[in-house]
Amino acid sequence: MQALAELAKPIYPEEMLSADWKFIKEKLGVTDEDLERWMHMAPVAHKFYGSDQWIYTVLEKPYVTVRHWVGNRLRAVKRWFKEPNEISESWT
Repeated sequence: MQALAELAKPIYPEEMLSADWKFIKEKLGVTDEDLERWMHMAPVAHKFYGSDQWIYTVLEKPYVTVRHWVGNRLRAVKRWFKEPNEISESWT
């Protein structure tokens, strides 16, 4: 019963709704009819609009490969400077 009572309450306070509606109209420079029509239009899927996602999809594997290769080389160089090199020790 409490849940039904909560659902019966308005989601948005009426005075706040009218203030926000007026603010949006002024910002967009549209009439009440235009805004009302836009609010009742069917939603448009995000995929309808173009994106550059294909670039990331195409370049992801080469990027990861290069990142691992560079990371491994950097770790090897750090180890070389931290640990004594057996080859250089045998030459002395």
